[in-house]
Amino acid sequence: MKLHLAPFFALGILPTLPACGNAGGTTAHKGAPAHAGGLGGSGMAAGSTSAVSLGGSPGAGSGGSNPRAQSENGGTSAATLGSGGTVGAPTQTGPCAASGLFLCDDFESAVPSGPPDPNKWTVDLITSQGIAVDGSLAHSGANSVKVLGTGYRAFLRPKTGLPVANNSFFLRVFLRSSSPMGSGHSTYVEAGKNAMDDHELRVGYHYKMLEVNLMPGDPEQLSSGRDYDDGTPGLSFLPDTWYCLEVHFDGQNQEARVWVDDQEILPLHVTNWNPNMKDGFQNRMNWSPTYASVGIGYEKYSGDPATLWYDDLALGTERIGCR
Repeated sequence: MKLHLAPFFALGILPTLPACGNAGGTTAHKGAPAHAGGLGGSGMAAGSTSAVSLGGSPGAGSGGSNPRAQSENGGTSAATLGSGGTVGAPTQTGPCAASGLFLCDDFESAVPSGPPDPNKWTVDLITSQGIAVDGSLAHSGANSVKVLGTGYRAFLRPKTGLPVANNSFFLRVFLRSSSPMGSGHSTYVEAGKNAMDDHELRVGYHYKMLEVNLMPGDPEQLSSGRDYDDGTPGLSFLPDTWYCLEVHFDGQNQEARVWVDDQEILPLHVTNWNPNMKDGFQNRMNWSPTYASVGIGYEKYSGDPATLWYDDLALGTERIGCR
């Protein structure tokens, strides 16, 4: 599987990363506000250069010495990916094979067409159709969770485990969408004080690329590493393809990090928010929420309805990795 720039621009091709699934079928492994920033349009422009290459560390600009970094048509890389962080030693085999886990579910014990395990999960719906176990499509095994993101919110929320000591935890999930990332704004994963949207960190898409977003205040960092109207494309998930998404919500250090398929997305490494944004969001201090609630699914602000599948969902106090 590859991390792809938005195909609309037909620009730089990113290096192939470790596969986490195929494009079709089961793999062999087991009160809705508008976007508060009021930013209109996709901000994407034809003729932009490739935004991402492999390697380097946070803040490294080109990654040009990495032999795996590729760019067609003389594209110039403007941001980097890196491995970053240590994955915990396995305590067993399979998708739940990591140390430090306090919740892991491959949904194999649930009944297809029924709800996820009610001892582990609460289903949180606001004007969306529903969440149910799906026995026809999975990243591993036979089952996944199908999310019908037709309205404002369709989230799974863990019943136990949060908050954690030091206000710091990792979340890993394999996700797949029936549709591409659009220019609107929607969220796959959020974590915060509670389920009421009053103080939370979100990971989703905006302007056709992966992004992170904080509420209240609405600061945002895009995977292009640039401002919303810069025209540089970022990381865009292809439809009908499994991706492994991992997030470190580190409230103790006022920090967040994001990995896709075990590659860190360095423009989404949040400390004091993006100095390249024009709206003055940089140099924010003590911004992290108290992470007492997590939602996994789909929350739509100015985005489009979507159908998504989630599998092998894990939360822990150490790096989990794409097992």
